[in-house]
Amino acid sequence: MKTRLSPSLRGWLASILTVLLVASGVSIGSLSAVAATAPQESTAPAAGGEVTGDPSENTVTPVTYEVAGAPAPVPTSPPAQASDSDSAPEPTAAALSVSKVSGLDPDGETITVTGTNIETDFANRHGPGKAGLYAQIGYLDSSWRPSQGAPSDARSNAYSTWVKEAAMGADGYLVWTDNGDGTADFSWEVEVEYDALESVRRAGSTLAVFTLGGGGTVQSVNELAVPISFNVPSVSVSKTTNLDSTGETITITGSGFLPHAPETNGARPPLAGKFAGTYVVFGKFPDVWQPSKGADSSARKTPRDMTKWAVHEGDMAAIGGPASGAVKLDVDGNFTATIAVKKGFIDEPATGNYGIYTYSGSGAAYTRFETYTPLSFTPLATDLTFTTSPVGQATVGESVTLRAKLASPTPGSIKFSAGSTNLGSAATGSDGTATLVAKSLPIGTHALKAEFTPADPTSFVGSSSGLSYTVIAKPVAVTAAGSLTWGVKQSFRDYVSGPIAAGSISTTNVRSTGSAFVFGQASGGTFNGSTGTSNYTGSVRFLGHGGILDLTLSNPVVRVDSANSGTLLLRVNGATVPFATARHSHQPGCRGVRQRRVAVLPGRHVARQGELRHRCPERGFHGNPHGFGLCLTKKRDPPDPACEQRYHPRWFRSGGAGRW
Repeated sequence: MKTRLSPSLRGWLASILTVLLVASGVSIGSLSAVAATAPQESTAPAAGGEVTGDPSENTVTPVTYEVAGAPAPVPTSPPAQASDSDSAPEPTAAALSVSKVSGLDPDGETITVTGTNIETDFANRHGPGKAGLYAQIGYLDSSWRPSQGAPSDARSNAYSTWVKEAAMGADGYLVWTDNGDGTADFSWEVEVEYDALESVRRAGSTLAVFTLGGGGTVQSVNELAVPISFNVPSVSVSKTTNLDSTGETITITGSGFLPHAPETNGARPPLAGKFAGTYVVFGKFPDVWQPSKGADSSARKTPRDMTKWAVHEGDMAAIGGPASGAVKLDVDGNFTATIAVKKGFIDEPATGNYGIYTYSGSGAAYTRFETYTPLSFTPLATDLTFTTSPVGQATVGESVTLRAKLASPTPGSIKFSAGSTNLGSAATGSDGTATLVAKSLPIGTHALKAEFTPADPTSFVGSSSGLSYTVIAKPVAVTAAGSLTWGVKQSFRDYVSGPIAAGSISTTNVRSTGSAFVFGQASGGTFNGSTGTSNYTGSVRFLGHGGILDLTLSNPVVRVDSANSGTLLLRVNGATVPFATARHSHQPGCRGVRQRRVAVLPGRHVARQGELRHRCPERGFHGNPHGFGLCLTKKRDPPDPACEQRYHPRWFRSGGAGRW
C-alpha cells in the first residue's frame, strides 16, 4: 500500500533534510525546484474592464537554488529506478491555464480552463467527501487570496463551478481526474460573454479565471489566477493626476474601437448609416452622461478645441479633417489623440467630473464605446488683495470697512481677524469681493488679516493677506476755544445723495448747519502767537456709487506758516494731505466785509462759512471745482464784542485750481 505524506509535512521534512545534509558536509551540488510565477494583475484596469497586462507572460519557470559552499557536482549516470513499489516521485506544483486569454469576442466565446496537479487532501467541512475547489471567472482585487486574509467581497464572479471527486447530484459540479498521488486534474469548458462579466465588475479590479478552496476550506496551494481580456474598447491617458489647472497637453490612446453594426452606425450626417467612429473629448460631465442611457446632449458640454473624432481614414475629410478635430482610427480599432486640457473652459458646468470621455459619433449609441477616464488638477491659486477704509488709521469708535478681493472670482468665504480676535466672515460676491465693517477696534496697532477659504478645496487653494492698522484716541474737542465752519457746494451734496450716485453723507462729531459743517476745536495745537497749528476734530463721509465713491474728510488742521500765509491740512481717507493754502487777498464785491488786513491767529479764530456762502456765493463756490470754502474772523481772548466784527476773509485754494 502506497503511503503519501500531506503537503505541509512533505515541505517540512524537505527543509530538515536539506539542513542536515549541508551541516554534515555532504556534497549535494544544487537543489532544483519548480516555481509558478504569480499572475500579473493590473492595478489600473482599462475602462472597458479588460486587463492591460499580457497574461501570456504568466509561466512556470524552473528555479535553481545554489547551496553556499557546495562543490561543483560530478557528472554521473542517471540513477536506476527505485525498486520499491511503494515509493513515488513528489508531484509538481498546481497550475492553472486558459486556452485563450486575450482578444476574446465580447459577444461570446468558449474557452477551456485547465487545472493540473491540484492538491486534493482537504476534507469538506460542509458535507461528505473532499472539499474540492471552486473554479470561477470574474473580478479580483489586488489582494484577493483567502489565505492572506482577504474577505469574500474581494472577489466577484459571473461563472463558477465546484470541482470535486464526484458530482453531488446537482448542477454546478465538475468531476476531476484523480492522479493517484493526492493530486487531480480538471478541464472546464465554458462560454464567456463580456456583458455578463461587466455586471460583476469591481472598481480597480482585474478580470481573471481563478481557483480557491471549496467546502469551507482555505487552500493556499490551490489559489491560482490567470488574467483574461476581451476585445472591447479601452482607453489609456498619458497623465491623469496633478494636471496643470491653467493648461496641459495629454495623449489619449484607444484600442478595440471596432465596428459593431448596426449599433455603431451613425444616426445622422455626416456619417449616417455607416461606421461613425468615436468622439474623444475632455469635459466635466455629470454622473449619468451616456447616450445609451438616454442622457441628453446637454449633459456632454465640451469645448470645441478639446474635442476629437476618431474615424476611419477615408471618412476624415467628411468630418472636416484634422483642422476640425479628426483623428485616424485604424482597421484594428486603434487611435492616438492629443488634447490640451484645463479648468475653467468656456461654459464649464458648475458641477461634474473632469475626465476624458469616448462615445459613438454621428448620433450612434453603443455602450461599449462609452468610456470615462477620470482626470484631476492641481488646485488653482487665489491671489487676495486686502484694503481698509479709512486707510491705515482710524479714531476709536470709528467704523472701519475691511475689503478683500480675489484676483479671480471664486466661491467661498473670507474671514477677517485682528490678531487672535475673529472680526467675522463674509461670502465672496460675484466679483470675488467680500466686505465687513468693524466697529469695535480698540486703541492701538492691530495686525489685520483676511483669509480666504474656497468652497471647493479640491479645485482651489486658500490664500490670505495682512496689514497693520492703527486706532488712535478720539481728540478732545474744546468748544469754548472756537470752531471751524466748512461749507460744501450744494450741487456736490445733491450729486452724492441724488439718484446718480445714490449715496449718503454722514458725520461723526460734526454738527451740520444748512450746507455747512461745524468742527469743534481740539487740543494739541502748537500756535505760538505768530506761527503754528490749530486742531479741529470730526469727520464727514461722502459715499456713493455702491462704494466706488468713498471719501472721508476728517480732523482739519490750520497751520500758520507766516503772518501772510497758511495751509489747511485734512485727513483724506485716513492720509493727511495739504488740502488748501491761505493768503491775504482782496475779494472785490464781497458785500459787508471790511477791506482790512488782519493777522491770521489759528486757535483764536472762529471760521464762519456763512461769510462765503451768503455774501460771496459766486466767487466763493462756483469758482471752485471742489466746493469747499473757509472764512476766518478774529476772536480776542478774553471775549470781546469785537469778536463778532467781520474781517477780510482768508481765501483758500486747492491744488492750484483757483481761489475760493
